[in-house]
Amino acid sequence: VGLLFYLVYRKRIRFGALVVAAHVLVGVIIAVIAINGTNWDNAMEDLLYKDKVIFSYNSKYQHVTITERIMDPARPKIISLFINGRSQFASNDEKIYHSMLVAPVMNASARHDNILIIGGGDGLALREVLRWQPKSVDLIDIDKTIVDFFTLPYIENGKEINKPLLKLNQHSFSDPRVHTHFGDAFIKVDKLIREGRLYDSIIVDLPDPSHPDLNKLYSARFYAKLKTLLTGDGALVVQSTSPYHAKNTFLCIGKTVQYAGFMHVEQYHHNVPSFGEWGWTIATKNGLSARARIAQKDTLEIDDGWSTKGVILAAFEFNKHYFEHLDTIKVNRINNQAAYQYHLVDWEKQQGIYVIGK
Repeated sequence: VGLLFYLVYRKRIRFGALVVAAHVLVGVIIAVIAINGTNWDNAMEDLLYKDKVIFSYNSKYQHVTITERIMDPARPKIISLFINGRSQFASNDEKIYHSMLVAPVMNASARHDNILIIGGGDGLALREVLRWQPKSVDLIDIDKTIVDFFTLPYIENGKEINKPLLKLNQHSFSDPRVHTHFGDAFIKVDKLIREGRLYDSIIVDLPDPSHPDLNKLYSARFYAKLKTLLTGDGALVVQSTSPYHAKNTFLCIGKTVQYAGFMHVEQYHHNVPSFGEWGWTIATKNGLSARARIAQKDTLEIDDGWSTKGVILAAFEFNKHYFEHLDTIKVNRINNQAAYQYHLVDWEKQQGIYVIGK
């Protein structure tokens, strides 16, 4: 179109040669970007992470980045997963996080036949659950692309990109006892309720409530739905962000689970080097609290390579002033976005960009 316009009006255009040269230059720039754009984008992404980016892709719901770091040539590479720029795990210490997520709730549950996992699309919590030899595990995740990536070999340029990750989760998604369901967990659990499903343990392993869309999965209404799905002597655990870096969010999650009607709600914490101090919320709907149930055991039933009875019970201890302002913390509801708002402010303060009076 530009060329046709120039040919028709070239006699009326001043500095016509300059105009043509400018168009040619723009065309060259566009061509260079088209040829090199992907490589430049990858190089820019490498600058955002401390480690080398070995794979990156966009699913329908999120941006996934996988990095690797070589600390010692004689030891395995450290593989890390980021979703939307936020760290999800590092292979050198994910064992700590997933043991502390799964071991307390499984030890607090009377049986381990039927387990429900919300989130956990990397299959690592699932790996820990399968140690207990359940009859059936249902896992709900919104993103089939991620679950597929942690299930099947992904070949790029003749190389199996995700081989270390499949080894890490011990091919947990390939176990015939595992049944995956894809979609919004807030809606998907309604189907399970209609079907009359009951679960001995429920494990909620979701990203932090860092986006308004995630807030509903930390709401009292959602936890009430999960209470309906839990057996009378079962237990529920919820990933609850950092009790140190995001204290108000952590307290909000615990208070919201309590509001949903569970008889006993407790919170515990443990250090995960990649994350720092991290926390979880555990609840039972009848009988003893999770902590009391674990305390009654002589030894833990399963050796997962990290957790012990002493480690788990110690994790329930906080300093004596930690919960003093709990009465000022809001219950998270769908319409008040409390968990999301607390999380936003907590992490802004941690990053030094908090505005006084916000």
